[in-house]
Amino acid sequence: TERKVARTFSNMLRFIQEYPEFVFLQSQPCQLEIIKNEYPQLFAGIQEAYKAGNWEPNGGMWVEADCNIPSGESLIRQFLVGKKVNRELLGPEAGKAADTLWLPDVFGYAAALPQILRGCGIRYFVTSKINWNDTTRFPYETFVWRGIDGTPVYAHFISARGQGYNGRVRPAALAEVWNEVQHKEVQSGAVKSIGEGDGGGGTLRADLELARRLGDMEGAPKSAWKPVSAALERIIGDGQGLPEWRGELYLELHRGTYTSQGRTKRNNRWLEFALRETELLYAMRALDGSVAYPQEVLLDAWKRTLTYQFHDIIPGSCIGRVYEEAEADSARILMVLEELERGLRSRILEESGGGLLVVNSLSWDGMRLVRIPLAEAEEAVTLVSSEGVEYPVQRYEDLAGVGYGIVRLAVPALGWERFRALPRTGSPGASPFSFEGRRLETPLYRIVFDEAGRITSLRTKAQEDRELVAAGGVFNGLITAEDVPVFWDAWDLDADWTRYIEAETRLEATEVMSDGPECFRLRRGYRIGAASRLVQDLVCYAADPRIDFETRVDWRERRRLLKVEFATAIDAVQVRCEVQYGHLFRNTHKNLPQDRAKFEMCAHKWIALEEAEGGIALLNDSKYGHDVSGGVMRLSLLRSPMAPDGEADQGEHRFTYGLLPFEGAFEASPVIRSAYELNIPPQVEWAPREDAGKACRESLCSVEGRSVIIETVKAPEDGAAGTVVLRLYESLGGRTETVVRFSRGVAAVYETDLLEEDPRPLMVTGDTVTLDFRAFEIKTLVVRFRA
Repeated sequence: TERKVARTFSNMLRFIQEYPEFVFLQSQPCQLEIIKNEYPQLFAGIQEAYKAGNWEPNGGMWVEADCNIPSGESLIRQFLVGKKVNRELLGPEAGKAADTLWLPDVFGYAAALPQILRGCGIRYFVTSKINWNDTTRFPYETFVWRGIDGTPVYAHFISARGQGYNGRVRPAALAEVWNEVQHKEVQSGAVKSIGEGDGGGGTLRADLELARRLGDMEGAPKSAWKPVSAALERIIGDGQGLPEWRGELYLELHRGTYTSQGRTKRNNRWLEFALRETELLYAMRALDGSVAYPQEVLLDAWKRTLTYQFHDIIPGSCIGRVYEEAEADSARILMVLEELERGLRSRILEESGGGLLVVNSLSWDGMRLVRIPLAEAEEAVTLVSSEGVEYPVQRYEDLAGVGYGIVRLAVPALGWERFRALPRTGSPGASPFSFEGRRLETPLYRIVFDEAGRITSLRTKAQEDRELVAAGGVFNGLITAEDVPVFWDAWDLDADWTRYIEAETRLEATEVMSDGPECFRLRRGYRIGAASRLVQDLVCYAADPRIDFETRVDWRERRRLLKVEFATAIDAVQVRCEVQYGHLFRNTHKNLPQDRAKFEMCAHKWIALEEAEGGIALLNDSKYGHDVSGGVMRLSLLRSPMAPDGEADQGEHRFTYGLLPFEGAFEASPVIRSAYELNIPPQVEWAPREDAGKACRESLCSVEGRSVIIETVKAPEDGAAGTVVLRLYESLGGRTETVVRFSRGVAAVYETDLLEEDPRPLMVTGDTVTLDFRAFEIKTLVVRFRA
């Protein structure tokens, strides 16, 4: 491999010297960094080529990233890290000059991407993969793409359908590119990429010689070799008259990539949130100079996380060795981040006198379910807040047999509080739950099960006349099906999987694992498929309407699919699906070919069906594949493809999904916050002792209203002391005004682009700032505090 890389770049540098009129596109900053570190002589040649104008950095994504699975913050960091590396390696102008995102081989493009691109200095977006659609043909090659917030970016599809993003310089190939353009009345030209593609073969000498001869040859389209951004400027001009497309660019293919290699997808989400927690904790403590912000450690963790978001790694379409290395390295990074967090939490706790420290990184306060690791000797404990409020702890054992306590505590937004730990006298309190074989009554629900443990009736006590389960249907129905795609195992999920559905009803055991004042935990064990087992805790809470299904699977199937089904009584024509920095609606009917093509959809932490009186949301902590038909919602849990990794997804998996019925309008529901709370539980540090200590409660800021969420708190890229960066977004899809109130003196607040550049001062009143948001708008604030 190293010899091939060296030979490839040597050839490219020789071509630059022999064919100075040809400009080469450098794809990924991560590749450039590797070349600098491992091939310094080649890197020196690249620097010279860049100075001479013969090397064009792309838009700055660290890798050619998947755009379905990564979070919105991860997509921003692809540019933040990538452009930072381009500047460091090629010079300060390299970050700004690159205005084109070259992303040919990615399996669909999220609806938030246009806003992210524009916020990161990108004007043009180029891809090829939508040409692979298996059901409909996308109607445009050059168009204005608007995201869910309305932000526009110019998009261009490589129209070569035979060769796609590969290409040779031949008269027939050039003719094909032009002949495939559907709207020649508004599109004056097209981009054709030249090179061997998949495998890194690059451009051949024959291509460059032919390109010299075919510039203006009778019978062939006129052609010119240009940098991509220059070509797009020529083709698009001022953009007048171009058609528009709003929302996601859904690829009608490779739908299995939402689910394949579940452990890698789980690790990705854990890494995204672990990075979020670590950045917040250190950014806050660094404000008073008590700790140093671990900039280099976090940058390395981000680079590795972003690398695993490459468009064949995180989708699950790589060979087995990739996943062995990715899983091992992800576990190492998670350990590094946990050690950083634990060290700082321990320091805060030690300074305040021991007990329990609870860190809440979400931007709202209130009552949160907190999980505490409890040894047997610590079973009987009561927590006391700084205000003297007592909270008894209920004990349980998780699916791995580890003891925990669960308690509902009042916690501050974007901050932490220390609780004293005292021995409990007496019981933690009476249980409000009643379970009799097939029936479970909670403070919020009446639930009926069938003989297989599936839910056949679910009614809320607030709306007892409203049955949520469809007649003859079930909630939490586990199903498997044959999963043998026509073409590519790991990539594809074919529509005919529904012909082979088998209900998994082989219930082997049922046991009540915990019954107390906070929650009721019912454990069931199943045999599924040919050789697999599933153990699951159904968890109902006394004061939280979410019903959780904590699940452990020993998966031993081959070319089978595991899903869970919720057949609701809601007859909805659309389903609301969370994507990066917002959500969108997708049809649940099959009226048109493009509706039928979306038989599997990517969503992040939740989807929701609604009717006039309320709705039902399906939440998860690490899954992405969903399908919805009418009122039936399904979540894809596991696949077992045989190629290119013959051992894909074999072994143990741990995940949680949740069901959340709600009353009234979605905008007033707890769905979005509950999905965050499922994925980002409070972090704790536990040093029980009877020590009064001192009060310890801290909060960075709070946000007025429900619709604006602070997604990220970090130190600024320029390292300025006494400063933090906030990333906020509007989550409900409507215009709003909000007030951010800071808990310490504010010197200045600036709104910047997503790269923390081009600052614009905002008016600060006292220690508050007022912000106006359009629907799903992302804002980045740089906040400088008074010393």
